[in-house]
Amino acid sequence: MSPAITEPLRRRIRRAAQARHDERGAAAVEFALILPIVAALTFGLIDGSLTFFRWTAISQASRAGARTVSEMGTNQLADYKTLQAVDELLRNVNPQDIDRVVIYNADDGRDTTPMDNPPPAACLTSAAGVADTCNVYTAADLGRTQEEYAAAGRFGTWNPLTRDDEDDADGVDYVGVYVRATVKTPTKTLGADRMVSEFTVVRLEPRPAPYP
Repeated sequence: MSPAITEPLRRRIRRAAQARHDERGAAAVEFALILPIVAALTFGLIDGSLTFFRWTAISQASRAGARTVSEMGTNQLADYKTLQAVDELLRNVNPQDIDRVVIYNADDGRDTTPMDNPPPAACLTSAAGVADTCNVYTAADLGRTQEEYAAAGRFGTWNPLTRDDEDDADGVDYVGVYVRATVKTPTKTLGADRMVSEFTVVRLEPRPAPYP
């Protein structure tokens, strides 16, 4: 092959090789720029999904507990049965992650819409409860037998026997069930471990007022 033909061909080959090298370099740069974004989105999705599923679990537990406390009324075992209902919905949650379950008086005069009332602030920090206002339970209380529950006496600060389920002029009590748990996010993309909570307020099932 003559030099007049060979040299242009060599130049074209060198240019093609250089172009491929440049393309690989550009692709590497683009990948390096995109990788942190993709990783952040992936890790954020993992943490966000765990948070959502944990919130869903405690929301269902709160509603199940509220249904139970409404049906039990002033039965001495109202809180015990409520804790059992909550525990049933939190079986897949590590007990160490369950911070507290609060059964509280939502009809305490704060406003005229007790269905929207969260637990009083004192019930969110108290270790056992607030007199005539709420009972505070921990994960350990969820696993108690009926005998252990009675012996612990943690229902005493707001005894179910003192709740009002009599259908009279005063009306019946509104009771709330609040559940709070920790979400331990593995990647921490959305921040440190966080608390998620939910409450449900129900009206006690009224019993007929006695005849005068």
